Amino acid sequence: MNNSSLCILCFQASNIKNTDLPVCQSCLNQQAQNLEHFEDEIDKIHQQDQIKQDESSSISEIVPNKLYLGNYIAAKNKKLLQKYKITDILICGDFLKQKFPQDFKYHQIMIQDSLNQSIIEYLDETFNFIDQAQNVFVHCAAGINRSPAIVCAYLMKKNKWNYDKAFEFVKERRSIINKQTNFANQLNLYQY
Repeated sequence: MNNSSLCILCFQASNIKNTDLPVCQSCLNQQAQNLEHFEDEIDKIHQQDQIKQDESSSISEIVPNKLYLGNYIAAKNKKLLQKYKITDILICGDFLKQKFPQDFKYHQIMIQDSLNQSIIEYLDETFNFIDQAQNVFVHCAAGINRSPAIVCAYLMKKNKWNYDKAFEFVKERRSIINKQTNFANQLNLYQY
């Protein structure tokens, strides 16, 4: 049905084909272009987010054929774990689950990402687990604070490094890690 009426977007008199949505063809075309541009922008943002998520959810190789670091998303990806030939998994968290106990040897320390959490008491047992493992994947929830602190402690003891050297070594291999103040303070005092 063709009606000559006012377009609700440009307020020009036009032949409006759809009376439910009184918009002229010119405005419809413009809105379609705007929507297409908006969808392109959303796609770009989604791609950038995917790249960040892929980086944060992937496994980072710290010591080739020995020590790997990541997060819980990677710990739930059996194919990814197998790709890196992971044999042992160290979980740094009190609420994270062992997803594949039939396929990997697990050890779990019940630590929280907290400014009050002591990690010193766990460093000997985590060192021994990592050192005795073949290919070990160390993870916490995000792979940013707890598990990197444990990996740094391992490297400090294994290589007789100070905390700053161990942190920079790990940061070069997993750029998203953080120096959580409480863990950094404890590791600066760590006597191996």
